[in-house]
Amino acid sequence: MKYSNSIPLVGLSIAVIGILGMGTLSSASPENVLGVSQTSDSHQGKILGHITLIQKDKYGNVISYRQTDNAITNLGKDCAISVLFGTATATSTCVAAPSTFNIIGLGTTAALDYASTLGTVSEVSGTGLAATTATSQTMTASTANGGSTQNAVVTLTKQFTSATGTTAVSAADLRDAGNIFAAKTFSAITLNNGDSLTVNWALTFTS
Repeated sequence: MKYSNSIPLVGLSIAVIGILGMGTLSSASPENVLGVSQTSDSHQGKILGHITLIQKDKYGNVISYRQTDNAITNLGKDCAISVLFGTATATSTCVAAPSTFNIIGLGTTAALDYASTLGTVSEVSGTGLAATTATSQTMTASTANGGSTQNAVVTLTKQFTSATGTTAVSAADLRDAGNIFAAKTFSAITLNNGDSLTVNWALTFTS
């Protein structure tokens, strides 16, 4: 008798839990039930940058290697909006006429990467190390394949060859004539006369 009396009680408990559960679900919006907000979009675009730096001696031997993610500067974000949408530059830190961001520079700046501007960058000095236009630019176009999207990628490459004395490099940036779009500091690379430093800068545009 004890076992038979307990069965209805268990059934009643399950029924009560079921009713309460249904009431809770019915009062929630479909978006909340699924864990999706109406105001959010899972396909949010980003610009992701990655730098590789390869140092070689005059004989072509690899001496050092660095790789790191970059930082898109506050200035770069303003310039991108100005170029794409024609936003008035009076409310932007971008110069009046931003141009193509295909110049790679080297420096020794320890300042915050996000706040980098041409006025705050301490550029390295020496023959062969001045900021200059990338010698190679390649692009992988964004494509759709089987429901998935291939991100657009642009890669800019510049090889610097030192023709001066010992020089320490601990920063790199991607710029136009007056604005820095992206920058990053890293552990110092010491270049001797005849050493080369190849900078590969890859920017991925995600969807």
